[in-house]
Amino acid sequence: MKTILMLASFGLEIVECGGALAAHVEKGDKVVAAVTFAREEARDQIKQAAEILGIKEVHFLGFTAGEWELNLASRVKIVSLLRQLRPDIVILQDPEHAQHDFDPDRRMLALLYSESLAISGRDWRVEECGGFKPFMPRTFYYMSPHNANCILEISKYYSRKIEALAILKSQITFTAEHYLERTSPELLRTLVPNSKR
Repeated sequence: MKTILMLASFGLEIVECGGALAAHVEKGDKVVAAVTFAREEARDQIKQAAEILGIKEVHFLGFTAGEWELNLASRVKIVSLLRQLRPDIVILQDPEHAQHDFDPDRRMLALLYSESLAISGRDWRVEECGGFKPFMPRTFYYMSPHNANCILEISKYYSRKIEALAILKSQITFTAEHYLERTSPELLRTLVPNSKR
């Protein structure tokens, strides 16, 4: 049995990688999700969506979007989690993709995740990181990379991904409002012909 850690910036990323995560659960692997940003009102929805995919353990890291810093405290949170869980596989955001994202949190998170993976295997601040022994994950995968070198066939899990996605009403509403503010009614009708906007 392997342990897989999904480092999700937002809860939606659990669903984006839901096919791969559900496949590991079905194989008997332990799948854990850690969500960096999650508003309090979204946490129950994220847990429910994860449960649909078979993920029983979800950690909320308590970062506040737009207000956190790449500093000692943020590194300690990620390193502590890595050393405590000792995952065989870590799934995280593609740093190359993150550099082209307008969201500054994503760019900094890609750096935080990479640095934390590197120092988790060193004799670095062991007591501050919960007293867990240094540990360096051997395998990690980037979600949705520009240059993929691994593709999984997940059609078997597609309906579960859709079901999990429907649970994330808080994040879907936020995303929809974000796009509605920036999209003209004409463009919206091109994309969604029956749109009333």
